[in-house]
Amino acid sequence: MTSAPTPTASGSEARLARWPFWRANADRWTPHRVWDTDGDAALIQVDRAGGAVLIGLGEPAPLARLLSDIEAAADVPAVSRAMLTRGTWALVPDDVRRRTGLRAGRPWDWLSTAADPPRHDGDDRVVPLPGGVEQAHAILARAYPERGVHDDDASLDWWAYPGPAEEPAAVLAARRPAPGAPVHLSAVGVLPEHRRRGVAATLVAAVTRRALREAAMVHLGIWADSDDARRLYTRLGFDTGHQVENLVRA
Repeated sequence: MTSAPTPTASGSEARLARWPFWRANADRWTPHRVWDTDGDAALIQVDRAGGAVLIGLGEPAPLARLLSDIEAAADVPAVSRAMLTRGTWALVPDDVRRRTGLRAGRPWDWLSTAADPPRHDGDDRVVPLPGGVEQAHAILARAYPERGVHDDDASLDWWAYPGPAEEPAAVLAARRPAPGAPVHLSAVGVLPEHRRRGVAATLVAAVTRRALREAAMVHLGIWADSDDARRLYTRLGFDTGHQVENLVRA
């Protein structure tokens, strides 16, 4: 095993770039330390406002061995949460899991596309949300209340699909960390009275197509048990590229 704490991460970035999940998020995740096994697994400590996060890449078996090795060497940091390849946690010995202080949370999947989605009637009606982040929060309070308010919401690009009275029927947020970087979609919310009419598909398709004019990839996350969301994004051409088990502080 190669244990490589890398504060600058200059050498580590080239190794981590083999994983599309990392490449898509590299602009917003700055590695503080990196441990890897020469290509088949890597653990990355990322420092966030809410505390350190441990991100695991690679197949579950080598990733579980890597986590066990650095924990046994007292090298694993105290983290507020971890995102590991799904299936890893069950392979980590019970005593190691207890010492990390983490427990399994709700799993999620990372999806991406590099191809224009099918066109939908109403694509041309999708526009930037006129009221910005404050209007987005008001709509999400009804359309997607569990999403809540995020600290970086004001920095996101908010889009809307207007309803029959030209008031927004649905919103979503798009984040591009840098020119040409992959675009991340989130906070897709449709007001209850406008659901089951293809509004979400039209909104996502239109924003994805516009984003791909400048970006090589559009990506997003869904809860693993969100069957309706999975069907929607699959129809739009998104593929699952990484399955994540979300670990949180016990």
